[in-house]
Amino acid sequence: MNATRVVSELSTVVALTVTLGLAVSPGALRAQDDEITIDRAAFPPLPAVPAESADQVRRLRRLVRRVNRCRATETGGDWGQGGREGFSFGPRGCSAWLLEVREAPLEARVHAIGLEYVYNAMRTWPPQSGARYYEQVWLQMLGMDRSARGPRAEDLHIHTVAYLLRALSVLTRDDRRHRINAQAVFETLRDFTFYPAVALTVEGRSFESELERRAAITETWMTWARGPHPDNLAELRAEGRARVAAILESSASGEALLDAVFIEWNAVRRVAHRASVCRRVLASPALIGADRRLLHQRCAYARLTNTEMRQLHREARRARRALEAAPAEP
Repeated sequence: MNATRVVSELSTVVALTVTLGLAVSPGALRAQDDEITIDRAAFPPLPAVPAESADQVRRLRRLVRRVNRCRATETGGDWGQGGREGFSFGPRGCSAWLLEVREAPLEARVHAIGLEYVYNAMRTWPPQSGARYYEQVWLQMLGMDRSARGPRAEDLHIHTVAYLLRALSVLTRDDRRHRINAQAVFETLRDFTFYPAVALTVEGRSFESELERRAAITETWMTWARGPHPDNLAELRAEGRARVAAILESSASGEALLDAVFIEWNAVRRVAHRASVCRRVLASPALIGADRRLLHQRCAYARLTNTEMRQLHREARRARRALEAAPAEP
């Protein structure tokens, strides 16, 4: 994906141009619909919807919006903290609407879900509200049809990245909803492109707040979007994995290592490869605290036994103590 293709081929951009209220009720949120307009000059740009797909995309967007409201509670608030609570409050048509979105042609689905995700990111929601359940589902569905092959599918993969980047660029507020959704977009972009933006951002830096850290990672993605990249998805991912390999071979921080591990985990699904990466990183003295516990849990799926992982933890602890005891360099 080269810079020209990212910036000039993808031509339609959504921007929020008015101040929206903090109403909680679904009716009040629906009243915001006409207050979000198109700004074609903003960055990152969004793909233009083909004329022949426009009507289908508009219809699918309505379905996506309906489904995203299915998990609202009786009071109209967001329920997304966990589990299946709140589902019974949705209309009876929720399952049928979701099925229709899932079965729609890939191109129309990518545009409809992408536009609606950006649209929701640009709304002003109540400060206490979290991400809605189906917004996470849309991220999982967005452009991830592994059966799609060929040049047209490659274009849709590029469109997927554009929608994710545009949503990320407006998830800037210091509230629960933006915090949850921005983290979800970070992870989706990482899993889609294999680019270790988090690792490259946090290494050697400290942040005073979550908001500052999020802004820095977002800027890393925006810089990446402006740079030259292969048009082919496989080559794009290979470029990302080359950076991951360098991180895994370095004495990077635990957070950077964890970001790299998750990319390798998704890039190569063979158990033997995952186990090898787990052994290498669990033995690193840089991996500590919550990051180490999280990787321990993940590595159980690579068929590492608790006994082996405890031994790796001990090796890492000894290496860390040796580093701490070593005299500082003049």
